[in-house]
Amino acid sequence: MIASLAIDGRLAVIVAKGDGKATLDLRDLYRRRLQLLGVNTLLVDTTENAGIYRELRLLFETGKLRSAEPIQVSFTEVHSVFRGMEKGSVPKAVMVP
Repeated sequence: MIASLAIDGRLAVIVAKGDGKATLDLRDLYRRRLQLLGVNTLLVDTTENAGIYRELRLLFETGKLRSAEPIQVSFTEVHSVFRGMEKGSVPKAVMVP
């Protein structure tokens, strides 16, 4: 995921699945001036949460933060797609009827 970021790129982490551990190349992080943003919404109240999400929304709206287009999956595919997402081999997914 870090490798896909442009110079001065940002990665916002809101949810950490599994054990929450990840490995990243710190040299890549500082050589390309990347930013890793962690948001723990359990530590702040709703007003602060709203401010965080407003800032993130602005980054998405200005194109400074982008998300991959989700794939569409049926209900019968949800379990296998979720397993793929946990392994990092499947992008975001949206269940459709």
